Amino acid sequence: MISGTAAVDELAAGAPEIAAFGTESVRLGGVTGLSLVAELRRPAREAVLPPGLHPIVPPAMSLLAWDVSESPWGAFSAAFVRVVCRSGARARTFCVGATASTDDAVAGLRSQLGFPAQRASVELRRHYDGVDLTVAPAGEAGNGAAAQQGAGPMLELSALDPDPLSAGDLQQVGSMNLAHTPLGLRLVQIETHHEPSRVERLAARIERAVGVTIDCSDPERIADFWQAAIGFNTRVGNGRPYITLSEAGGGRMLNHLTIQRVPEAKTTKLRAHLDLFTRDMDTEVARLVALGASVLVPAAEEVAGHLGFRATVMADPEGSEFCVVSR
Repeated sequence: MISGTAAVDELAAGAPEIAAFGTESVRLGGVTGLSLVAELRRPAREAVLPPGLHPIVPPAMSLLAWDVSESPWGAFSAAFVRVVCRSGARARTFCVGATASTDDAVAGLRSQLGFPAQRASVELRRHYDGVDLTVAPAGEAGNGAAAQQGAGPMLELSALDPDPLSAGDLQQVGSMNLAHTPLGLRLVQIETHHEPSRVERLAARIERAVGVTIDCSDPERIADFWQAAIGFNTRVGNGRPYITLSEAGGGRMLNHLTIQRVPEAKTTKLRAHLDLFTRDMDTEVARLVALGASVLVPAAEEVAGHLGFRATVMADPEGSEFCVVSR
C-alpha cells in the first residue's frame, strides 16, 4: 500500500494546537456550503500526505466552502483545501489549508477542531443560477477599492446550472487534521453530521489561482533559496520531483511557487521571470546575494525604466533569472 511521503516535521511546524479535547459537538446552523472535487497531478499524490495516510488513484483535491449564520464563534465564512486519501480502508481527507473570515472563527477552528485556519476574506455568494466563491487577503474580497488596490483574490470560483438532488445523494468524508494535542502530534479525525434542506449539483470552474513553477536539478537547494527570498512559510514535498512553497492563509497574488526537478540543465535565458519589489534596492540585493544569488546586471542609478522603476537582474543558485525592482 502506498503511503504519504511528506516530511512530518515540516507539516508540524505550521500545525495548530488543541490544548484539550472537547466533549461536546460543535454545531453550525444556517449553513450554505459548496464542495468541489478535482483531480490532482499524479506526482502530488504522496508528496502532500503524511506517512499515516494513503493516496487514492486518481489523486484528488476537495475544496469546501461554508457561509455560516450560527456557530459558537458567531457568523463567519470559511474555505478548506483537502487532499482526498484513505486511512486504512476508509475514505478520508487531509486538510492542507484553511481560511476563515473572523478572528473568532480562526481561533475556534484551530483550537477545537485542528484545522490550520488563517484569517482571510471568504465570500460565498448564491444567485439564481449558481454560486460564486472568492477567497482573498483579509479586507480584499469582492470588487471594492481594497480589492482593486491590493494583491487581488487568491481564488475565484464559479459554479453554475444547479441540478436538484435528493439529500441521500450527498456524501461527506471526514477530515484528518494534523495538530499538536495533549497526546502529542496527532492526526485528529473530524466527522460531520449534516441535515441538508436543499442539495444541488453544479458545474464548477476555477476563475483564478496563480502559481509559478521553476525547473532545476536540485529542488532542495533551490527551494531553500526561494523560501528565504520570498518568505513563504509553508513547504510541502520532498523534491521527487516537486517542492511547493506557499504562504499559509494566502496574502499574495502568487498563491504558490513550485520547484520541479528536471533532468536537463538550463541552456538559455528564461522567457519569464519573477520580480521582487523592494523599497531599498541595495539592502535587498545584498540579502539575496548572501542567500546564494548572483548579480547579472546592476541597476543603473540614473536610468528609470518602465513606470519609473529600476531593476537589478539577478540569478538564483542554479542561474534562473529574476529581478529586484524599486523606484
